[in-house]
Amino acid sequence: MKELRESFWVDIRKPPNVVTATRLILSPLPGLMVFCYDGFSMRVIAAILFGLIAITDLLDGYLARKLNMITKLGIFMDPIVDKVLVSLLLIGFSFTNPTVLILLAIFCIYYYFVSQIIKRVIASGGEVAPTTIGKVNMFCQDSLMIILILPFPDRLQVAATAFVVGMAFYSFISYKEKYS
Repeated sequence: MKELRESFWVDIRKPPNVVTATRLILSPLPGLMVFCYDGFSMRVIAAILFGLIAITDLLDGYLARKLNMITKLGIFMDPIVDKVLVSLLLIGFSFTNPTVLILLAIFCIYYYFVSQIIKRVIASGGEVAPTTIGKVNMFCQDSLMIILILPFPDRLQVAATAFVVGMAFYSFISYKEKYS
């Protein structure tokens, strides 16, 4: 256990993991902005902030590969922080728009089942690598969040939500097939 703790404190200081940890720390802000402030300008700021936080997901992966600093901590933390960012924004939305709770529930179920697959693979000594469809799915979820933050027409929001829910289902099936 001591070795694991020491490894954490060494790995968390590596630049890619610092970016990931910063993304985690900033994750509540867009959801708080949507919950606490109403108005077009605040929604635009929340969308820009969400987009910047989401883009750092690319930065930490790039840095990890470029600097040859891929760590187990980063592999573990990165997908969790992605889910935290989206979930916290949906929670912020749910206070002003209860129908968003349905989307939050769908994503939570998706996250749960994918995490069970990943947990089973890791427990058996295997390694889980991000899949292309998983990355596309995360991009679609992030894009949907921006569409929901900004005052786009309801039809576009509903269509984008349906597409992303379908994408999440497809992503789950691909993880299941790859790791079962």
